[in-house]
Amino acid sequence: MQDIINKKKIISETEVYKIQINEWYFKPINILAESTVSYNIGMSMFALELLFFESHAQFLKGTRSTSKTSQEFFIYGFINFLEYENDKNKDILAYINKNESEFYRKIRCGLFHDGYIRDGFLVDSRLEKRMEGNLFYKENGFDEDWLVNPWVLIKDLECYLKKYINDIESNVNETLSKKFYTMFNEFYRINTQ
Repeated sequence: MQDIINKKKIISETEVYKIQINEWYFKPINILAESTVSYNIGMSMFALELLFFESHAQFLKGTRSTSKTSQEFFIYGFINFLEYENDKNKDILAYINKNESEFYRKIRCGLFHDGYIRDGFLVDSRLEKRMEGNLFYKENGFDEDWLVNPWVLIKDLECYLKKYINDIESNVNETLSKKFYTMFNEFYRINTQ
């Protein structure tokens, strides 16, 4: 594949994608994660983290999402990520597989349209919970709500991205790689003919 020209050097498509994800999503999230200014920054972190899933699903599928396919792409990206650590995420995966529309509406639409997660989910911003446990979990005292840990999510996302980039670069899955390059070329409007 053709290389993309950076001002200083020529870099690969996967390197461009990695820089894009790190600069647009992961760096700002990590700045928030390391902040001690506010106790309640977990919601902001989670909102930024959620931006990753629909955009990443476009690279997984090799095509752009639309207003009509937004939910499908968001869920596809989220499930693909959760399956990366299936044992760790099997309970929430089972929930999402049974309740895709509800999950999308409560998590993604709740944050992006209402500014908060709709009932059934809570962001856990307790200091003692920040770097431990699972991404989604249930705990006594929180009724039936799922607790979400955005500090764990950013670390899991960083590991997931490394594996995804490695899979593309080593062409572990030819279809996955082809879809990545197709979307990359469309995203950056590169004519490969």
